[in-house]
Amino acid sequence: MKENEKLIVQGFNQFGGKHCQTTALKNIFAYCGLHISEEMLLGLGGGIGFIYWYMKRMKVPFIGCRNGKVDEFSLNICRRIGVNAEIVQTNSENKAYYEFKELLKQGKPVNIFVDMVYLPYFALPKDPHFGGHAIVVYGIDEINNKVYISDRSKKTINCYDREFEESPKFKKPSICS
Repeated sequence: MKENEKLIVQGFNQFGGKHCQTTALKNIFAYCGLHISEEMLLGLGGGIGFIYWYMKRMKVPFIGCRNGKVDEFSLNICRRIGVNAEIVQTNSENKAYYEFKELLKQGKPVNIFVDMVYLPYFALPKDPHFGGHAIVVYGIDEINNKVYISDRSKKTINCYDREFEESPKFKKPSICS
């Protein structure tokens, strides 16, 4: 499926933040010329909540503080500010990669939900999976096998394609449409 292309969204230079979902949306919106603080986005998404989730097979509990489900939170924000957003999910790796590349070809940074365990810059143990971590992918370089990521870091993160692709079944909302 790979065509040895290099696709980078020109002019994307939005990095840094506090919470993965509000950071991803803030950075994509800023790229599109809409400047909204993470605090405002948190409120628009549903505000603060609390979850303490523990199962016997988990080594440590999951603690979260954002209100609502992952998908609903992002869609609520977009709906409340009048931005068209869509979440696409597929079990087909080829279809997901094709749709992801099409958005990059259109010059759109892509908000993707991934499993944190597969992001090498977190250096997490392989046991506690969480597939709701939001990142922005604003480029891929299939020639050098790189993926260009905007996460909470104040600068770009480059992952090698093989590391990024290990994250199974990613979901992606198209935000800048």
